[in-house]
Amino acid sequence: MAPLPDSFKNNSTFLKSCILYEALHKKPVSQSYRNFCEKIGDDVMSYYDFEYWYCRFYHGEMDFEHDRSTDPPHHTFPQLPAEIHDMILKSLNCKAKINMRRVCKRMKQIIGNQVVMYNQISVSLGGNSLSVKLNDKKCVEYQKDTDNTFCVIRRPGKPDQKKSTGYLETALQDMSFSLRFLTIRTQKLTIDLEKDAPLDFLNTLAKYFTKNRFLARRIVILISKKTDCPKILELMEPGFLEEIFIGHHTKRCVSNWADSIYVLEQWKQATHVDLSDYIKLEFNQLRHYYHLKHFEVELKDFTMEQADVMRNKLISLPQFESCKIFAPGFSAPRLKTWELKELPGIGTGTESKIYRYAREDTDKVLDIEFLGQHFFSISRA
Repeated sequence: MAPLPDSFKNNSTFLKSCILYEALHKKPVSQSYRNFCEKIGDDVMSYYDFEYWYCRFYHGEMDFEHDRSTDPPHHTFPQLPAEIHDMILKSLNCKAKINMRRVCKRMKQIIGNQVVMYNQISVSLGGNSLSVKLNDKKCVEYQKDTDNTFCVIRRPGKPDQKKSTGYLETALQDMSFSLRFLTIRTQKLTIDLEKDAPLDFLNTLAKYFTKNRFLARRIVILISKKTDCPKILELMEPGFLEEIFIGHHTKRCVSNWADSIYVLEQWKQATHVDLSDYIKLEFNQLRHYYHLKHFEVELKDFTMEQADVMRNKLISLPQFESCKIFAPGFSAPRLKTWELKELPGIGTGTESKIYRYAREDTDKVLDIEFLGQHFFSISRA
């Protein structure tokens, strides 16, 4: 094909006719621009100008003599208000947002300022798969292939993908990648380690999450066997994490290996903790809970003398709000020897009563409720 004469390249009416031709065929604008450049030349018209006339013709506006200076001011995406950014980006998934970061520095900054917020994120790990749910809807599942050589990635409404890496390695890489480039927050993070979960992965978490931590207000860790929970808690952002719940699928642990949790900043800065379904505590371990607003624990070999010590400590704590104590072998009604005053009405249980404890040397009082023969609660009145 002979080169197009410059007289045609400089003829705006001719060029607009070529754009109209492409618009009438209703091909994607990017494809139409490539066709235009192949036929007319790469240096004749910018994509920005081509797209402007293409959109006008596509929507039936055929005035070739239209004066662009009369148009309202044109705004690119980065120039839009932050509220509009939020509305648009809210509809995109994490992968699309990560791709948008690569467009330009300004887009990278916009995406970096966005907070991806979920009410709940659930991660369930078994011997053959790892699944992730966002707000109770399954987002992705990484499954071990039948011959154990591939990872099959399954997403709702999308074809399966295969990768030549292990399912656990693939899942951790994807999660760390998202945390590296996006600010993801959740009110509740649940990590469920099933009975056959490969717990060796706990020793590799630091490799995948070197700098980025999970921003979760509450973490729920469910285990089926002795697990090094500190390695999971270390992934949480201290200060942002407020509530910690650790539960056991089968029975509580009785060893003191959980003491390693108490030195973590995530534990020290938390406000609510429930380990009652996780471990039986010695009374001297209760000192690690006195900084909390609320805690629930199981105590073994609990005595009346220890109950007196705990009561005097709790009434002196300015931040304390409430606690629940389960103490097998200890009769909770024995606490009535504290000279309690029964309050009118009923407690949280259908037949329970609330009793008030007061001391002459302080204006602070405690309310005690008997929830069972070995179960009671204490709260700040």
